[in-house]
Amino acid sequence: MLLTRRFIAITVVNFFAACNVGVFYLFPLFLADRGGTSADIGYIMGVFPLASVLSRPMMSELINRLGRKRSYALASLIMITASLAYLAFTGGLGDFYLPLLLVRAIHGVSAGLTFTAGFTYAADIIPENRMNEGMGLFGTSGLLGFAIGPVMAEIIIRHLGFPAYFLFAAILPAIGVLLLFPLPETYVHDRSQKGGAFLAVLRQSKITIVSVLVLIMGIGVASTSGFVSLLAQSRGILLVSPYFLAYSGAAVAMRLLGGRLADIVGESRVVPPALVVCGIGLILLVFANAVQYLVLAGLISGAAHGLLFPCLNTIAIRRETAGQRAKILAIVTGSFDAGVFGGSIGLGQVGKYLGFPAIFLIAGLTFFLGVGIFLVRPRGRST
Repeated sequence: MLLTRRFIAITVVNFFAACNVGVFYLFPLFLADRGGTSADIGYIMGVFPLASVLSRPMMSELINRLGRKRSYALASLIMITASLAYLAFTGGLGDFYLPLLLVRAIHGVSAGLTFTAGFTYAADIIPENRMNEGMGLFGTSGLLGFAIGPVMAEIIIRHLGFPAYFLFAAILPAIGVLLLFPLPETYVHDRSQKGGAFLAVLRQSKITIVSVLVLIMGIGVASTSGFVSLLAQSRGILLVSPYFLAYSGAAVAMRLLGGRLADIVGESRVVPPALVVCGIGLILLVFANAVQYLVLAGLISGAAHGLLFPCLNTIAIRRETAGQRAKILAIVTGSFDAGVFGGSIGLGQVGKYLGFPAIFLIAGLTFFLGVGIFLVRPRGRST
C-alpha cells in the first residue's frame, strides 16, 4: 500500500521544509533592496546550493548512521536557526556581505540534508512496483511548498516588510519538525554491511547519467528561482508569484493524473520529451512581457518537471539496497544543487553582460543537450 500514514506524514513534513526554500525564491528582492547587483545576487544565491553540494558525502553517511528521522530533525533545527539569522542583516549589502555568505552556506547545508533524508525515508517505505508514482507524490509536497512559499512571501514583504518575511520562513520548518517526532525510524544501520564509497557510486554509469540530467534541471531552477522575479520587475510585471503557482500547479497535476505513466511505459520513453518541454518552457520566458506569459511558461515547464524528476530518481534507486539509497539520493539531490549553484553563478554573469532574456535562453538550451546525453547513454537493465 502506498498511501500509508507514514507516507502521508513525511510528505506533509517535507511540504513545510520546501515552503522555507520557496520563501527564499524572493530573497533576490531583499538583496536588490540592499543595493545588490545581478552578479551579487548570483553569488549569494549560489552559496546556498554550493554548501549543500560540498556537504553531500557527509550527509549520506549521517543519514545511514544517525537515521533518516534524526537527520531530518537536525536539519530542520539548523534551517530554523539560519532563517532567524537573516534578521541581523540591516543596512547596505556591503555592510554584511561576508556574514550573509556564511548564513547562506549554513542554510544550504540544512536544506540539502532535509531533502536527502526526506527522499530516503520515502524511498524506504514506497512499494517497489509503485516507485515512480510514490516518488512523484512525495515530490509533489515539495512543489507545493515551492509554489506557496513565494506567494506568502510576496504578501508578507509587501505588507509587513522583510523582518516579518524572515520570521515566517523560520516558522515553517518548526511546524514540520513537530509533525516529524511521532514517526518511526525506517532504517537501522548495520555496521557489518559494507556499501560502496561515495565516489564509486557516482561512477556507476546510470548514476552518472542521472546526475548530469538532474544537474541540468538544477540550472533551469537557478534561472527561475534567482532571476524570474527580477525579469518581471524589469518589465513592469507587478506580480511574479503566479509563475511559481503555475509551475508547481502543473507539476502537481501531472503527478496526480499521470503518476503511474512511467511505471507503465518505462522511464526511457518519458525522459526525452520531458526534457524537451522543460527547455521550451524556459525559452518562452525570453518573450514574457505580461503576467499571462509568465503563467504559460510556468505551466509548460512545470508539467514536464512533474514527470521528469521522479523518473530520474527511480532510475537511480531501482534495485538498490536500503543502505545504498542514502548515497544515491545524496548524489542525485547534490547534483541538482550543483546545477543550481553553477547556474546561479554563471547565469548571473550572463545577466550582467547580456541581459535577463539571455539567462532563460541559455538555461533552456541546456535541456536539449540533456536529450542527446540521455539518448546516447550506455544501455542497461536499470537505465
